[in-house]
Amino acid sequence: MRTTIQRKVILEQLHTHTDHPGADTIYSEVRQILPRISLGTVYRNLDVLANKGIIQRLEVGGDHAHFDPNPAIHPHFFCTHCRQVSDLKWKNGTSPAWTEIIDSESLKSVNINGGTLVLEGVCAECSAEDK
Repeated sequence: MRTTIQRKVILEQLHTHTDHPGADTIYSEVRQILPRISLGTVYRNLDVLANKGIIQRLEVGGDHAHFDPNPAIHPHFFCTHCRQVSDLKWKNGTSPAWTEIIDSESLKSVNINGGTLVLEGVCAECSAEDK
């Protein structure tokens, strides 16, 4: 994979986020630096980066994809009210062995090399607004 200026700037902008933005947000920010870049170029580059395992693409809530600069498998929370995605932390700071959370019989016929873990609900801010 070639490192292009567009790819470099897209990745740099994504790394400024902790809120797992969509392509439209990244596009708006990248346009401040590269005014001639197209939305299609941003989408294609985010797809390439995700397909190469450099970033994570999170398909949640049936709307647009969210992107995470951290490619490691880690848990996420999707608020069904405000549609924001946030990171959750593993207990003890490290990901558990799959056999700790999935029946070992189920794992005998598969070789896990990636995936996403997204829990859904209502975040604290939205819960407070509803009260």
